[in-house]
Amino acid sequence: MVGRPPAVVVLAVLLATAGCSGLAPGSGGPPTESLTPAPVPAGSADYPPGVTAEGVVNPERLALAHDQVLENRSYRLRSNRSTYFIDDSVRSRIDLDLRLDRNRTYLAAVETAGPRGPVILGRPPARARYWANGTLYASRITRDGEVTYSLTRADQSPFATWQYWSGTAAFGGESNYRASRYEAIFQAIPTRVVGNRTVDGTTVYVLEGRRPSDSGFTAGPADAVGPSGPGPALRATVTEDGLVRSLHLRYRAYHDGDEYDVDWRISYRALGNVTVGEPPWLDRAVSADRERRRSAIV
Repeated sequence: MVGRPPAVVVLAVLLATAGCSGLAPGSGGPPTESLTPAPVPAGSADYPPGVTAEGVVNPERLALAHDQVLENRSYRLRSNRSTYFIDDSVRSRIDLDLRLDRNRTYLAAVETAGPRGPVILGRPPARARYWANGTLYASRITRDGEVTYSLTRADQSPFATWQYWSGTAAFGGESNYRASRYEAIFQAIPTRVVGNRTVDGTTVYVLEGRRPSDSGFTAGPADAVGPSGPGPALRATVTEDGLVRSLHLRYRAYHDGDEYDVDWRISYRALGNVTVGEPPWLDRAVSADRERRRSAIV
């Protein structure tokens, strides 16, 4: 099996460094950043909603502010959730890259891997592209060397909505949305402000968390930090208006006799700068649907 990337091996060091560049950027050139390696003194700048110099003090307020920043705006969302066996080989992986237009047309690129990988695309490894414009829902799925196309009306599939990809699939596959997920994470893991940086003129605060609260911690379907396992590590960057620009979780989990490490990264980029047109393979999906209808008649 393919092992974890070298970056994960040194993740503990990266999490302890306030000057990390964060998660993978979205489309466009790299942002200009400068770092202040200590919390901004009170009064010199506004902390994000629900955040003080001590860290996140009101997780619900921060989660709601995050949703409000994204409302009616286009953006690119990246979510990668990987788990590793104790020998560092890949146990499961799902990678989602969502480009969401302001009119809520979207293009979602999804890839899965690992013997315990999610079966959202069928048996891993697999990769897929999903596109919808509110009326049509098209897909291109590659699995076992074969490519299949499909097309249907958007109102005929619960997976056609942009909310499914931005809220459910990107946050563990459960029937909840990003606000409740962020609220639960920041409620369970105490954080502190370790610094701030300037990104294209906007102040971004760097938060770190080292252990779960006494109430316990879960993040993702069936994951639970066991009593003998190390506490989770969290690193997040949050803008002044409350956007959780990036989130990185790393912790030990136990499930059905398995002991494994979880590495989960989420980022938002290109706010207000994403447009989504028809994918180049849409005509293949149209042809596949036409052939399916013809076969059904025969």
